[in-house]
Formats: sequence, structure tokens, C-alpha cells
Amino acid sequence: MAFKAGQTQSDDMQAYVQERPEGTLAVREAQAFLNPVEEIDRTAVPLEKKPAIRLGLYVSLPKLRNLESILVEEQAFGRLFLFFPLFLAFGAAFWFARDYPPSRYLTFSTALVFSLAAFALCERRLLHVLATLAAAFSLGAVLADMETARKDTIMLDSPVTAQVTGRIIDLEPARGGRLRYTLEILSIRDPVLRRPPRQVRLTGLSPKEKVLPGDIISGPARLSPPSGPVLPGGYNFAFGPYFEGIGAVGFFYGYPVGLKDAEQSSEARLGASILQAQAKLSLAITERLRSVLSGDVLAFATAIIVNDRRAMSDSALDALRLSGLAHIIAISGLHMALAAGMFFWLLRSGLALFPGFSQRFPVKKIAAAAAIVAASIYLFISGAPISAVRAYIMLTVMLLAVVAGRQALNLRNLAIAALFIIVVTPSSVMTPGFQMSFAATAALIAGYGAWRRKEEPKEISAGRGALSGFASGGLKLFGGLALTSVIGGGATALVAASTFNTLPAYGVLANVLAMPVFSFVAMPAALLSLAAAPFGLEWPFLHALGFGLELTLTIANWVSELGGGLTIGYVSKWLLVLGCAALFSACLFRSRAAAISCLAVYLGAAALGIFGIGGSGAPDLIVYEDGTLAAVVGDSSLALSNTKASGFVTDQWSRALGLETLEKPSDIAELAGWSTHTDSLPEDLPNGSFHCLAEKWCVVRLSGGITVIQIEDIKQVGFACDHADLVISPWRHSFRQCRSGAYLLDRNVLRRNGSIAIRIDNREQNHADGPQRAKILFETALGQQAREWNSHRLYDWRSGRFDPPAKYVLSDNGE
Repeated sequence: MAFKAGQTQSDDMQAYVQERPEGTLAVREAQAFLNPVEEIDRTAVPLEKKPAIRLGLYVSLPKLRNLESILVEEQAFGRLFLFFPLFLAFGAAFWFARDYPPSRYLTFSTALVFSLAAFALCERRLLHVLATLAAAFSLGAVLADMETARKDTIMLDSPVTAQVTGRIIDLEPARGGRLRYTLEILSIRDPVLRRPPRQVRLTGLSPKEKVLPGDIISGPARLSPPSGPVLPGGYNFAFGPYFEGIGAVGFFYGYPVGLKDAEQSSEARLGASILQAQAKLSLAITERLRSVLSGDVLAFATAIIVNDRRAMSDSALDALRLSGLAHIIAISGLHMALAAGMFFWLLRSGLALFPGFSQRFPVKKIAAAAAIVAASIYLFISGAPISAVRAYIMLTVMLLAVVAGRQALNLRNLAIAALFIIVVTPSSVMTPGFQMSFAATAALIAGYGAWRRKEEPKEISAGRGALSGFASGGLKLFGGLALTSVIGGGATALVAASTFNTLPAYGVLANVLAMPVFSFVAMPAALLSLAAAPFGLEWPFLHALGFGLELTLTIANWVSELGGGLTIGYVSKWLLVLGCAALFSACLFRSRAAAISCLAVYLGAAALGIFGIGGSGAPDLIVYEDGTLAAVVGDSSLALSNTKASGFVTDQWSRALGLETLEKPSDIAELAGWSTHTDSLPEDLPNGSFHCLAEKWCVVRLSGGITVIQIEDIKQVGFACDHADLVISPWRHSFRQCRSGAYLLDRNVLRRNGSIAIRIDNREQNHADGPQRAKILFETALGQQAREWNSHRLYDWRSGRFDPPAKYVLSDNGE
């Protein structure tokens, strides 16, 4: 009975009262819900009749009584069902976050035991709820295990240049007029790989002859395995591609060549025809937009309609990002809700103009069913990006509730949508898109429900004029938008800070000003232009669309000039877990359990901040996983070792550490008293910045007198080992440690461990031989992980076998 859904509070309580013996405390509390005027006299209940549950030890009777009453209240509101998909998501996230995959036998057997226990304990309310939640947690782990085994993606083990031939699965515009191809590999040669990936994602120029999804192209390409985290605790960029089936990323050299006469199977031809139809429709819509719009306004329009952002200028993208409006150029829940909601409102209002029809037929249900069709068409036009698919599922569930005669906007429908997504793709729970979309939606629904419950009907003044009513409506509109921005931004702030390490400084202001224009001018005009395009009547709506988008960009530019994003820095994963627990507790509970759980979670978060659990402060040195880039972490800047450093990596480092200034390396020849003909290092080498000898090596001295040398020329490894305490090399070497005792981070070590954060422990270690030098501590991005999306790092293409997971793994002492 704990997980019945769809009953009203009164019906649920009546059923519970009829099932239980008269006079028990739980029944008296249930009767109090049915008749709130009566109070429960808890002291009148004999001690021996107070419920107690024996779990090897007796639970305190007053605490158990309170817990029982909380469960009764939560069940009366139908809230216990909402926790099933939540614990399902927690179970999947726990399975994915493990360093080693849990035993499949243990995972499946645990899920089976708890499921049977939940079924057997139906009559024991508390035990039934606990067993059900434990079963949901275990089933989440089972679903994650099954999806990982089902994908079984072959990841490329090492970078390679080869001739690639493949069928275009997806074609997405990229920056600079280039295209991003997702290819189903047909062949890789020159060289032939032992473990070729099945799918790759390559960026390149458009072929001289026009190609569409389903066509076959070929060309020389540089293939690389997806990168790991750029910092310990960061996002693993190989996780997403593994579950998308992408085994390598890279780029084409020059123009790929189209091979349109290649044979295809019937299934491939069917898939190609669908993809080509979508691509042709998107191109036709883009041409109609180009006939009226231009510049960033045209790029903005193509982004929100056909998911094409390649023409947007860097200045426009920066303005939208810094103002907190970047979410409106990604087709997701907002666009899907606006498109389907506008279609629903227009159709329902139009049908209401015919009283005979609207009185005989359920126009609301008809409009909801038609809105599902409209959303499906919009999903097809946009190319079905992952964020839009997730929003489409949520929206479809809510519209189906309207068709079934139920309330559309409630937490139960959100839970059903989450349940469907988690069962189909459990890996999505680890993505920021899933976390932010469901967190924001749950917070908005819960906030709207709380506001509706507390709102009291007010008498309408007879003397209130039209101007007063208009002003009141405007204030309510902007107040609602402000409140929506605050609730949605607050619900997603922790996830955004953990993922992107920044928050927009004036995001609420930008959304309050821009969203009315975008929601009530731009999106309706876009929808009407699509509807009028088949009749050639789209031009007035396109002008309205251009006006709305231009005004939105003006607001974004103005707000971005007020100030940029707030750099948050590194956020502990434990803090993210606690924050999500507090958020969902506040949203899903209706009883005093919400306040109790939030208080407990916030106390845990405070302890996390006070005692530093889960974080060990900023490192002294960071080394990227390919060995070509290192950076010294200063008080206000990052001192780089490479003038040609990857902008993506340095941007990730600076945002995660809260440092915006990048310091380039200096020429060591500028130091006084040093010559390139010497075979030693300067004695007065400054601390905290790299000094380089062109195309040979770069050196830096850290605190405690630790000297670090990064080599560019493989021949310099001997010199580096003789003069450094730590050597960084992008090459493979036959030895694992320098003869001098210096630590060696070569390609073998870095490939297995990923990016490394290094800390210097300056505390003197007293030994028999006297004080020791400062100790070097290593923190690796992958650590002991031996997961499927990292297993390609263990493969040795020379021997054709996988190395043991423990090989080349660094411990704190560097071994």
C-alpha cells in the first residue's frame, strides 16, 4: 500500500482506516487527517499498544511512532512513489562512480533479495518502504550493469593517422564553417587496426560534392581516443562517447571524398532515407530563414529551429553565456514546452470558437493529442539532439496525462518520465543535462504547488479600472518570471557550479528581461512561420521572429557588459550529492520530513565545508594526460609550460581552480649567468614559473626545492633525470624510474593514470640519515579505476593484450 499512486488523500486514508484494527495509533492519526479539527491525544494510548518493530534491537517507541505517522502522511499525498525513480537513479550513479565494477552476481542477487523482501513485507509499512527503496537502489545498479554490457563500445587505444571510410550517421554543423561527422566505420587502413572502433566522430571540411546522412565518405584522418578528466575529480570525457557508441574522435585532413555508389543493406538504406529527409527539410527551412534574416539573428533562428549554431559569432555566444541565456540556443525543454504549449493553446482556443463542436467533443484532450504530434514534428526538424529527446519524453508524459483526464503538471508525471529515461538509458543520470533538467523541473513544480496551496482568494474591487488590472497583470507576469528564474537557477546552481565551475552574475536579471520577449514574440513567430511556410506566407512571421531575437541579443549584450560569470572553482562531489539530496527532499516530501531531511543534509554539507571532506586544496603542479602541458598553480595565476597550450584544457584548469590569469613560460637564456653550452641548471632558478630551452626542455622549481623538468626532445631524458626530482615526458621509455631516483611521468604512466595533480609536502621527514627532502604527493584523475570506458588505456597494441589494471598506477609515493 505504500506505493499506490493516483489516490486522493481522503480515499487513501479511508482505505487505510478500514484495513487496520480500530483504536491503534496509526489509525487515530489517519482519522485526524480525515477530520483535521480533532486532535490526537497521544498520551491516552497505552504503552503496550504503541507500535514497535524489532530488527534485532528495539527501536525507540516515540521515534518509531513519529516515523510511522510521517509515512502515513506521505502516503496520503502519494509521495512515496516519487522516491522510486530517485533511488533508481542513485543506484545507477553509485554503480557508475565505482573504481571497479561491482560483482555482477552480487548486484543481481542483491536486487532479487530486496525485491522479494519488499513483496513479502507488504503488511509491515516501515519495512516495506525501506525494502522497496533498497530494491530500487539495487535495480538501478542492475540497469547500469546491463547497459554497460549491452553497449560494449570498442574505444581506440592510441592516436593514429589512417585512411577512414564510413557511412554518415549524423551530420552536425561545427564552428568555422566545418562539419562534424558521426561515421559508422566501414574500413580503416594504412594502417589496419586490430581493434577498430565501430563509430567515430570527426570534424572536417564539407566535401566538394554535397553529402547527406546515409552517404559514404572517405579520407585521411587523425583518430584519437576520447580524453579523460583534465583534473582529478573532473568530468571524464570518455564516459559519454562510450555510451553513445563513439570509439574515437578526431578530424579529417583536407576534403573527404563522397562514395555514393557503395552498396548498402535494406536497413541502411531505410535509415539513410530518414536521415536524408530530415537533413533536406532542415536545409529548406534554413533557406527560407536566410531569405529574410541575416547575421547573428539568422544564426540565432537556425539554432532554435533546426539546431544549427555554426554561424553564430563568438561575440554573440559570449554574450549569451555571460548573461545566463545560453540555454535558449540549445533545443531542450524550454523550446519543446513553448512549441507544444503554444500549439495546444492555439488549437484549443480555435476549437472553442465552435460551440457545437466543443460541447460535443473533449477539445482539451484533442488539443493535447495534437500537441504531441506537433512536438514530434519539431523533434524531427531539430535532428533529435539528446536534450530535446529527454524534454520530448517529459512533455509527452504530461500531455498524455491531459488526454487521460489527469493533471499534467505534477511530480508524479515527472517521476514517470524519469523512470522511463533511467530504465532505457541509466547512464544519463551522470550527465549534467539530466541532472539540471529534472532538478529545475522538480523545483518549479514543487514551488508552484506550494504557492497554489498558500494562495488565498481575494475579493475583486468593483472600482478597479482597466489600467489598474493591466498593471497588476504585468507585475504578476514579471514577478512570476523572476520567481521562476530564481527557483530554476537555484535548483541547478550546484550542478552548474560542479560541472562548469562558473555561474552567471546577472542571470536572473537577463532571464526576467529576455524571456518575455523570447517566449511571447520569438517562439510563437517561429511556430507560425513553420505552419505558414507550406503556403508561402511565412515572411511576416519571420520579420516578427527577427525582431524578437534581435531584442533578445540586445538584452544579452547589455547584461553581459554589467559583469561576467562568477568563478566558483572546484566543487566537491560529496557536496553535489548532499545538495541534490536536500533539493529532492524539499521537493518530494510534503510532511515535516522535508524540514528534517534538509536540516540533516545541510548539517552534513556544513561538516563537509568545515573539515574539508572530499577535497584536499589546490595542487602545486598539474600535468595533462598526454605529457605535453603542465602548469604551476600560483595564488592568482597558472604558469604554463607550453606556449601552444590547448585552450580547452587551460580554460578547464583556470575555471576549476578559480584562476583567470595565464602566465607563459620564459626563455631560460634570459637568466643571467647561464649559457646553452652548460650541462647544468642555473643555481638561482626562480620559483613558480617555467623557463624553457626551445624544443628541448622546460624547467620549474617548486616549494621545498623540488625541481621539475618537462622534456620535448626524447634525447633530453638523461639530462632531465640527472638534474630534476620529477621528469615529465610525452614519450614512452623502457625504464619506469630514473637511475638517479627521480620520478618519471612518461606516456605509459600518464596514459594509465590520466591527468595528475601534484602536491609538495614540505614537512621534514626525520630518518636515521637525517632530514629528508620535501615529499611529492600524486593525485591521479583515474586513480584505481578499471572501468569499461577506461579499459582502452590498458591495451597494448604491440602485444595485442590488456595490461593488468595495477600496472603503472601511481601511489602517493610515486611508485
